[in-house]
Amino acid sequence: MPKVEHPIDVTRFKQAPCTALTDAQAKELLGPTTESKQRDGAAGPACRWTVPSSLNPRIDVVFGSGPDGGTASVYAAKEKAYKLVEPLEPIDGYPVTAYGVTDRRAEGDCSVSLGISDTQTIGIALLQSEANIGEKDPCTAAREGAVRVLTTIRGGN
Repeated sequence: MPKVEHPIDVTRFKQAPCTALTDAQAKELLGPTTESKQRDGAAGPACRWTVPSSLNPRIDVVFGSGPDGGTASVYAAKEKAYKLVEPLEPIDGYPVTAYGVTDRRAEGDCSVSLGISDTQTIGIALLQSEANIGEKDPCTAAREGAVRVLTTIRGGN
């Protein structure tokens, strides 16, 4: 199981999850006009970025309410809660794992788990625009989102 050498404190991002991506980063991922909305739920503090008047594309960033077992818990759920568990290229030593209750990549939908410590992850869920479905792997696009979130949260520490 990949270990996280340099854990990141995300306390301030949990208080303001929509600061996890800058406006410029959201535009790089989704296109020229994006809006964000905080969406706190059972999983923890979250933010959704969307293109107005459209359900697609969108990206959600979810900060867990507390320790979630880290990347190890994602792997432990393989073939149990999650049908899809696939390691992706780490980002500067931080593990990234594609996961899902079902595999929805063919529909342009992918969630990735970014390990920020051995006991905590950030979830990044991306739904592609209709034009990009089948053109680009949505898990690659979600990982690109994770790259930007990591850049922002590391700058904030």
